[in-house]
Amino acid sequence: MNNNHRFDRASRPVAAWAAAALALASVALNASAAVTDVSATPLITEAPNAVKPNIMFVLDDSGSMDRDYMPDDAGFSSDKYGRYASQCNGLAYNPAITYTVPVDSTGTNMAAGTFTFPTSGTQPYYYTYNTYTGAPKALSYSYSTGSLDTSSTFYRECNSTEGSSPGFGRFTKVTVTATSPDLQNYRNWYTYYRTRMLMMRTAASQAFKGISDKYRVGFSTISSTVVDGSKFLDTSDFDATQKSTWYSRLFGSNPNSYTPLRGAVSKAGKYFAKRGTRGDGSAQTFDPVQFSCQKNFTILTTDGYWNDPTETSTYGPYRLDGSNVGQQDASAPRPMRDSGIETYSVTTPMQQLVHWYRTRQQTQRTTESYTEYQLTRCGGGGRKVLEQSTVSRYRDATNTETSYYRNTQTYNSVVTYTSGTPGTAVKQNIVNGAYTSEGTTTTSGFTGGSLNAPDASDTTSIRSAECLPPAPTWTPNLRAP
Repeated sequence: MNNNHRFDRASRPVAAWAAAALALASVALNASAAVTDVSATPLITEAPNAVKPNIMFVLDDSGSMDRDYMPDDAGFSSDKYGRYASQCNGLAYNPAITYTVPVDSTGTNMAAGTFTFPTSGTQPYYYTYNTYTGAPKALSYSYSTGSLDTSSTFYRECNSTEGSSPGFGRFTKVTVTATSPDLQNYRNWYTYYRTRMLMMRTAASQAFKGISDKYRVGFSTISSTVVDGSKFLDTSDFDATQKSTWYSRLFGSNPNSYTPLRGAVSKAGKYFAKRGTRGDGSAQTFDPVQFSCQKNFTILTTDGYWNDPTETSTYGPYRLDGSNVGQQDASAPRPMRDSGIETYSVTTPMQQLVHWYRTRQQTQRTTESYTEYQLTRCGGGGRKVLEQSTVSRYRDATNTETSYYRNTQTYNSVVTYTSGTPGTAVKQNIVNGAYTSEGTTTTSGFTGGSLNAPDASDTTSIRSAECLPPAPTWTPNLRAP
């Protein structure tokens, strides 16, 4: 009895552990049997903690945005075909295009375009292009060494005075009247597309029509150097209120001033870093970045290259620490390279197999000795005195040995471009690999050479001499006058 009692008490912890294990197993089985709900959308976009991306839209409001031609080389005078033909001018009326009207902040189409015909004088007109076999394509401007090619058929046709060749016969004049079938299309073009700014505002209004409050959208112009004012709008949920203000900023922008694109992009970066400057000179207070994982974008619209007359010590190509960004695209071709710096270097890593040779020359001298009988002096009465001596002559012969090697050489090839013209490549940072022998060649050995010539200053080289009688003594013949 006692033994059973002791057995029951000892087994209680084991039984309790087993019961708990069974319960956990049951829960685990039930959990694994349940259906896991996987989100169909990224968690960062799920309400209520959606991480909405910031989009800063930057509009080019420089003076060139008021031009009614595009590209810049299409600025033909008013008596040229190219001024009024979409073949030559990207902003000229093109009957093949349907010009849709812009939309307001609610996505509703704005009023149809209008145009008032002049009561007298020239009526509005445009030119269509008569294609032919081999005809140049529309807007096919070509450039040679960075300059416009004015000798091309395309340019010569566009730059022709109305009624003159080679444009005459290539263009057909179409006069717009109150009964023209495409009158409303022409009116829409005139109201909303005939200048660069009109076209940009129309296109932007349509592009942002579908953007909802899942995005935070802001606005700035390139002429605005600060992060407040009538030309700037902080990023915020793109709801009805934000959209209304954003569209008001867009349609209220008018062309003026220069094109400080570098400053505009730099300001956008500072804005996202909360390091912008307000109109009163104070520091930016609003922080557009809500989360560390939030994405931030800048959309810059422009019609051309940047310039810097309006750049300042605070509005220019600067990093967050205030230092100049420097030249980042000098080695890129245009239009990516948008600077005025025309001298730059391109460094290209290179590798080549180099063949070497080394020449060694050895000279061997061969000496010949023999006995000569030489006349070294003359005795009295013209007597010859002979003496015996040893004379040495020599020959020099050369042996040439050439050894050949190869190795792999790596280096940087640096080419400096000036106004687009490359200079001579210069090797830098040369590193030579191990040398491998490619064999040795030797000439036919120590052969050849010629006997050295006698030295006239050396009396031992004299082979013969002749003793001559003493020279007679000359006495002058003196006569009395």
